[in-house]
Amino acid sequence: MAKTTYNELDYTAAVARLRALETRLLGTGDYEKLLISPSSEEALKLLGSLGWKIADDYDKMLDSELAGVFDLIESLGGGDFLKTQRIKYDYHNLKALIKGELTKQSCDDLLVNLGTIKASYLKSAVLNRDYHTLTDAMRAAMPQAYEQYARVNDVQLVDMILDSAMFTDMLKFAETQPENKIQDLIRLQIDMHNIKTFVRVRKMNKSHGFIENALADGGTIPLSFFINQINIKAESEASIFERTPYAKAFAQGADLEFALDNLFMEKVKSVRLAAFGLAPIAAYYWMKENEIRNVRIILTCKKAGISIEAIRRRLRG
Repeated sequence: MAKTTYNELDYTAAVARLRALETRLLGTGDYEKLLISPSSEEALKLLGSLGWKIADDYDKMLDSELAGVFDLIESLGGGDFLKTQRIKYDYHNLKALIKGELTKQSCDDLLVNLGTIKASYLKSAVLNRDYHTLTDAMRAAMPQAYEQYARVNDVQLVDMILDSAMFTDMLKFAETQPENKIQDLIRLQIDMHNIKTFVRVRKMNKSHGFIENALADGGTIPLSFFINQINIKAESEASIFERTPYAKAFAQGADLEFALDNLFMEKVKSVRLAAFGLAPIAAYYWMKENEIRNVRIILTCKKAGISIEAIRRRLRG
């Protein structure tokens, strides 16, 4: 069967529907009301009044909300795009399974079935060391993760190695997308991952050899930039990145991860303005994903008794 030619206008009805749904996304005023709610219970009631399906177990509620977003985007013709996002949950499950095995703790409660591979298949693959159902990037990363943990006994290294592989798979799926804007946003995420990894590895005083395994290829900043700069003496990381598009993320006093996440959401919001095509569908997914993350932060922090200002500083987008 011949491959169907991509036509932006085929998504006109889908984009129109999402434009209507965007009006229901939480705005600044809604977040402020959630922030000043006296408790997580009151915040949940407020969410209910805003149209959310609430439940006492807010973790399950938010997981259900995210699953609903996947179903929606799938129904609007964005299934291929979703592969770039579902792969994150495959790697979430792999990290949980490997770290659970290494620390001899059960991780079953952490597994989610939002990925491209069933969680039960991933569990069997890890337990039996049978990786034939996994992607090429996963098969390459798994032995590296075990090897690095055996050397250093630090589960953070497992995260870094698998995150690098995750972006390899994410970009592979993105490159099948007909929209360059989606590919550009994935490449932006790869840059963000590499910058965060670079900063962490410098603090750990690791060598060129280590960072080569932790970086993800495919971003706009060449891997050689990070490798060549990893051990140089500099006044700050800001001076290293001052001639890159990410210089403002290193502004004095800024939280780097927060600044990079906000930069990504700025790009997403600019992409959503397109009237047709897959790009605004992808943008809606990222906006809703960010909203769910913010709500989780608010409810979790409320339950922990964290101050309003401290919570506000953690919100993205």
